[in-house]
Amino acid sequence: MQQNPPTVKPGRSIEQVVGDQIASLRAMRDMTQRDLASALTEAGMPVDASAVSRIEKGTRSVRLAEAVIIAGVLDVDLGFLMRGVLTPEMELKEIRGYTDASRRQAVRPLVDFLNGLIEAKHFLEANDGLFASLGDAESRPGSAGQYIPWVAERVEQLPPADFDELCRVESSEERDQLIGLVTRWAAKLIVLESDEVDAPVTEYTKASLAKEFVDGLSRSEYNRRRASASDRRQSDRNRGRGKHSEEA
Repeated sequence: MQQNPPTVKPGRSIEQVVGDQIASLRAMRDMTQRDLASALTEAGMPVDASAVSRIEKGTRSVRLAEAVIIAGVLDVDLGFLMRGVLTPEMELKEIRGYTDASRRQAVRPLVDFLNGLIEAKHFLEANDGLFASLGDAESRPGSAGQYIPWVAERVEQLPPADFDELCRVESSEERDQLIGLVTRWAAKLIVLESDEVDAPVTEYTKASLAKEFVDGLSRSEYNRRRASASDRRQSDRNRGRGKHSEEA
């Protein structure tokens, strides 16, 4: 397939576009040109502040090996550093790749959040004297079964200022589409405990084992933690049943 040429604004060279991107990323990290020069030198690209200035102005070309070092020091992908000089096809691939990587990175925090809700619910089942710690009688949940809906209501009441970043869209249609997508995606992360053992290993599961645990958490350690959390929930439920039996 024939690709379209890189999209560079008229009157701007590729060096200038890349230089602008480097300058912007440096400023976002509160680095001076001298700071960046020192970091690049330490990473194997000996330059001084004046060389960084020329790079940012586009009057000094950047070799591929140097671009790799600069991207590493600024903690971005090489493709992100080159954004603006990519072909439209390459830029779309870069955007989709970043989006998919963000989705994978969001899996564990979301699952941890959901598991935390379930663990708190079961803990309340076994320790019903703790409801008073959740607020006054009118606002707190009346039973463990009401805990998750109670949290949902509190989340809905959070003002936008409590969120560091928001996804801003141009229409209610886009908003509804994204809400539907997130709902369907989140639903795939929630399974019955009785279904976990027999759940099929899908292509997504295989990919997640390689991509979602790149931070060093091995599959065996993940399984150990999940089993431990499941054991704690079962133990809490058993204590709750025993307590109710004694009271009866």
